[in-house]
Amino acid sequence: MITDNLGVQDLWWRMVNAYVPNLKLSGGGNYIGRCPHPDHDDTKPSFSVHELDRVFNCFSCGWKGDAAHFAEVVGVDPKPFYRGKGFATSNKPVISKTKAGNSKKSHDQKKPNTAPEKKVAKNSHYCRKNEAVTNWKLIPLPKEKCLKEWDMELIEPLQIHWSESGKCLAFPIMDTDGNWLNVWLHKPINRFLKRAEDKKFICQVYPLGLIKKYKPDNLTVVAEGFKDVLRMWSLNVQAICFTNGANAIPKDLTPISHLKKFTVMLDNDVAGEKGRVKVADALKGKFPTAGVNTTDWKKLNGSFTAGTDISDVSDETVGDLITTEKPYVKGYTLMTVDEMMNAGIPEPAPIVEHLIVEKGVTVFAATDGVGKSLLAQQLGLSISRGVPFMGYFEIVNPRPVLLLNYELPDGAVASRLGMQNKHFSQYPPIHRMMINTRDKKAIYTELWDDINTTITENIDWLGGGVVLIDNMYSTSDKDLSQNRDCKDWLQNIEPLKWEHNISTGLIAHYTKEWQKTYSILTKYPIEGGKTLTNYVDNGMVMGESLLTSGLRIGKIIKTRSSNTSLKDIPFKMHFDTESLTFEKGVIINNESIHFQPPKNRQEVEALKKVKKTIHQKHPNDGKVFFGFDAFKDAHLEVTDKESFSTSTVYEWLKRLKEWGYIVNPYEKVWKIIPETLEDVSS
Repeated sequence: MITDNLGVQDLWWRMVNAYVPNLKLSGGGNYIGRCPHPDHDDTKPSFSVHELDRVFNCFSCGWKGDAAHFAEVVGVDPKPFYRGKGFATSNKPVISKTKAGNSKKSHDQKKPNTAPEKKVAKNSHYCRKNEAVTNWKLIPLPKEKCLKEWDMELIEPLQIHWSESGKCLAFPIMDTDGNWLNVWLHKPINRFLKRAEDKKFICQVYPLGLIKKYKPDNLTVVAEGFKDVLRMWSLNVQAICFTNGANAIPKDLTPISHLKKFTVMLDNDVAGEKGRVKVADALKGKFPTAGVNTTDWKKLNGSFTAGTDISDVSDETVGDLITTEKPYVKGYTLMTVDEMMNAGIPEPAPIVEHLIVEKGVTVFAATDGVGKSLLAQQLGLSISRGVPFMGYFEIVNPRPVLLLNYELPDGAVASRLGMQNKHFSQYPPIHRMMINTRDKKAIYTELWDDINTTITENIDWLGGGVVLIDNMYSTSDKDLSQNRDCKDWLQNIEPLKWEHNISTGLIAHYTKEWQKTYSILTKYPIEGGKTLTNYVDNGMVMGESLLTSGLRIGKIIKTRSSNTSLKDIPFKMHFDTESLTFEKGVIINNESIHFQPPKNRQEVEALKKVKKTIHQKHPNDGKVFFGFDAFKDAHLEVTDKESFSTSTVYEWLKRLKEWGYIVNPYEKVWKIIPETLEDVSS
């Protein structure tokens, strides 16, 4: 990096460009690029740097600081950037002197009679009109450059210009005295004037100098961009926007404090959806007594492409959009008892009987090796085609499904779906089912922005549907087994429920060594703990039998919106290796035996052998029984030993009785309970 004879500003900016290539201007003097920190492999640009402030911040790894800090980390001499050298990041170097008779240094002191320096607001008392006109070759807006929806006479006070150099519209941003604080060059340039030293431009309400003339009781539309403000002005509607975009709220909202009615009308895209809530929340928080409404493009007849704004549509459509407004309530919406009873609010509709309910959240948790991902795919196919899940749980309301796979490679998903289609091909789809591709994206990082964007972009067909996330832990860099982190993660689901009517299925894990504490399937070993299990509406757990090869066991652990006699009752789950699908089997009477370690299972194997050999019926009740010697022989065969003590054989019989496999009605006589022995057969 060549540094000879460079001023500090050029030195700083050349250093940044050397280590952060392909910087892109994001507005307000900020640029975005990939973080250059040696410990951060930044695959998605998350590093923000300000050209004139000489400060930076990585929103991903948290590295931030000034020019000297940047130089130290990338291996450049930081001395030129130290404070006190005239090159301080703040542009206000600390000047020190040695007072006569005193070797200690101190800051310069103002003379007693010197008037204090007058503080000047950051966005006032200077005008950059001449600079903008010269640099960007601005001319008053020619009539032929005016959009046909604009009324030239009405928008004249806004002083819109045309840039001959940029071949685009130029929007002056003025203070209350009409001084040009900055100028925004519209598409395709999309930039402000380069920042002048000591004249920092901050986000403000537009058009600041004219808002004082707005009538308090008239509707004021909050639009997304400068062009949209002109559109509303041309319709004789009061309008404002914020100078730095939909998601940047000015710190100072006092210029609009006299207004009483706001309607937020942002663009039809992801940024607009997020900004709509953010803007409405800021307005209601600042002005609690004002009426704040939001509009919704999705409630209009007809389809609009992503990015459509009020400058792109007809007067009639703008009017229709205003009619979609609904009040934004920052606190709770309250109803009287009678209002609540007579409001006609429907109960949540069941989607999968006892498992998934409209706007609900269900957790499907399992031990290792059960086939959680296969179950998720089968569940999605069942819901979208109306086929009973596992041949038992009715699909009451078929819905569209989005399966978000973070578990398997795309090829593995495709192969498994092909095999499952052997079973489902006979049932035509009722709704669409879509699956994301992995696209080489990382897991165990924050993925909710990607999830929200995907759902919003596909809400036309997905609205009211089911989103299955396999698995929940892969979507975050936090430890979701911890209650605090899990609680924060679950907050992401709430907007899906209430804004898009989405139901959610979460594939979750059991803790690795759950059997050291629990002998049956229960909610307690699920990673996420009580925070997760208390939050969800329904829950199902699954495990693989340690006793019978290939047998899975399922159990419904929670049903908030329905009653079922199957709750907390274990049942068999038979797995078909040809179609990779599960089918619900009969209930299990002795669940714990399936999760006993191998050393505790030989007793049952011995009992199975005894059952095959006994035919003698007891004279008292006519039931088949067996005696000590028959069981001892089976005991020896199972253990492959020549002898056992009598006490050991009796200990085995005692365990079988405790587990519910046999009864001991008469002395030295035992009878098998057939239904419990069937539990350990697949």
